[in-house]
Amino acid sequence: MPVNDNYQTLNLAQQRTAERSYFKYYQQLSKLRTKDDFTLGDFRSKAYDNDVFAYKRSFNGSSHIILINFGSAEHTVNVNEINENGDPTLPEQLTVTVAGSKSSYWAGNKITTNALVLKAYDAIVVTDGASSIYGSVLLMLAAVFIKYLM
Repeated sequence: MPVNDNYQTLNLAQQRTAERSYFKYYQQLSKLRTKDDFTLGDFRSKAYDNDVFAYKRSFNGSSHIILINFGSAEHTVNVNEINENGDPTLPEQLTVTVAGSKSSYWAGNKITTNALVLKAYDAIVVTDGASSIYGSVLLMLAAVFIKYLM
């Protein structure tokens, strides 16, 4: 079987050491699949136009929104539009948790919900931060409870 001409620069060893790579991107996405948001959560989707699609998974006060631009042009979207039928609006800023290897965003970036710019072929996962706050509160309550028992 023939090997691609760029095998010396595009290979698993290179992808593992690169700051961003398809390998690391899929590792991060695989980790998300284990979160309750994705396994037990509610599902909501929105097609913003012919190019941009988003879906939201929510569970127990935590939510993740996946935004994908399938088009060759940049699009600006209002992420709040995914909340229909009187659902509460999202905070003004969301945090990027996973960004594609060619994305203009990086994990940890804060994005504005009412005017998110998605470059051509961009894909990101954002969260409202409730999942980390929820986990921190549970951890704090457990520590207080253990301290109380001692």
